[in-house]
Parts: sequence; C-alpha cells; structure tokens
Amino acid sequence: ADGGQEGEYSYDLSRSDVPSIVIHVCDEARGVDKDFKCRKDVLLSEMAYFRSYITQDENCDDIDISVHCDIQIFEWLVNYLHNPKSPPKLDSHNVISILISSQFLKMSRLVNLCIDFVRDHINDIIKLPVDLNCLNSELLKKLAR
Repeated sequence: ADGGQEGEYSYDLSRSDVPSIVIHVCDEARGVDKDFKCRKDVLLSEMAYFRSYITQDENCDDIDISVHCDIQIFEWLVNYLHNPKSPPKLDSHNVISILISSQFLKMSRLVNLCIDFVRDHINDIIKLPVDLNCLNSELLKKLAR
C-alpha cells in the first residue's frame, strides 16, 4: 500500500452550495491556533466524531467547534477529506500521528489505510523516534490481525 489510495466518496465535492463548518484548532504544543473550513456533508460522513455535535439539518452559522490537535496533522486530515482523488501521502514519519487522530475522529476508512501502511512499513517506522505506546489496545489488535 502506498498511502495515497483514492477515496470513494458518495457526494459531489464540486458542488459549492453545500454548507461549510469552521473548526477552530488549538495546537497547544506549538502555541498556535488555526481555523479550518470543512464541508458539512464531508465532515459528517467521514469524521463520525462530529456527528454527536452537529446534525445534518442544523444551521451552520451558530456552530462553534474547537479541537485540540497538532495543526499539521489536522491540516493533513482536512486535505485528505477534500482531495479524495489525490489525497496527501502517508509516510513513516506521519502515519502514527494520523492513525491516532483518525481513530479519535472516527475516520474508519483512514484508520484502515493507516493500519495497512504501518503493517507494510513497520521496519521503517520502528527505526524512528516515534512513541508506539500511544497506540491503544484497539489499534494494536487491528495491527496484529
């Protein structure tokens, strides 16, 4: 697996009439905040975490969502959502952080892509200064399969 697999979305990303939601991301480690604009339909479909905060028919103007996350990782995730035909590449340096974040945000398709990538590149990943203790038991069970 090369990490750039094409996503198969059931919605038309070329439509401009679909409401968007702004997500405020606070990267405490870097002391930086950044706003990300995401299409509501994509967000609800691909980041199941937000389904408990947003309903499909809720007015987008009065939604305030803040996330504490590494901004570079969240930016990668948003690019992944908005570019299913040419998603950003996974690599040995980012895959563990993306795996952990995608599991938290309930992005099951991406979790599976990351699991496959880790399996295929584990020899490279374990040579890096990456703390694999961050992987919870659910992810470790998936990796062991």
